[in-house]
Amino acid sequence: MKAHILIAAHKPYDFPSDPIYTPIHVGSVGRDTVPHAIRDDVGDQISDLNSTYCELTGLYWLWKNGPEADIYGLAHYRRFFSGTAPHPSGPNILGHEDVNEALGEASVVLARRRLYGIETVRSHYAHAHHEKDLDLARKVIADGWPDYVPAFDRLMDSRSLSLYNMFLMRSDAFHAYCPWVFGILERVHGELDMTGYSDQDKRAIGFLGERLLNVWAMHHADDLGLTYRKVVQVEGEPVLKKGVDLLRRKLRGAK
Repeated sequence: MKAHILIAAHKPYDFPSDPIYTPIHVGSVGRDTVPHAIRDDVGDQISDLNSTYCELTGLYWLWKNGPEADIYGLAHYRRFFSGTAPHPSGPNILGHEDVNEALGEASVVLARRRLYGIETVRSHYAHAHHEKDLDLARKVIADGWPDYVPAFDRLMDSRSLSLYNMFLMRSDAFHAYCPWVFGILERVHGELDMTGYSDQDKRAIGFLGERLLNVWAMHHADDLGLTYRKVVQVEGEPVLKKGVDLLRRKLRGAK
């Protein structure tokens, strides 16, 4: 089966050579192209929204302009699903020989869920960002996609989350997911007041996209045969720092 996986990047990097990967310069509008990467500002695109949509401007480009494939995916320049293919920086990553094994009988693979032992998904977001982002997303879903509200509420009350907007999807799942998530995010983006937000908090649409990917997958889990896979960070992961930051945000309280 033909797989097409984008690697979202915003700077030069030593990308893997496996043919299933295509680096894409996200937020490329008005900037010099990242070497060896395609751009997300050609064709039907939202490149100029990268400061709030993050890597999702690359996903939008893939949905609207990408080649025909049996399997689609999204990775990051320093985050990949685990596998047997070599990466220039060391750890093995998912390669073309791993794709069929990764999906198996499933239609969707997400990042192995991160556990928030002392937080729910909602409280974690509220301490790290602005809780009203979640309230608006729920309102938009209730107005236009009410069948997904129970999954949204279950996710908010849970203590684990698949992060990074990373996935592998068979073509039919991909072409069902993209119009759903971008339909919601477009409405949220149009209504969300980000006055006083830091540059980090202005990335809200990308952060909400991570949560919505989980909502969509939970809602369709029985039909999809959803599975999870380890993510490897080719530059390593500051686990201790993340734990300390989590405790600090918890003590500080919601924004």
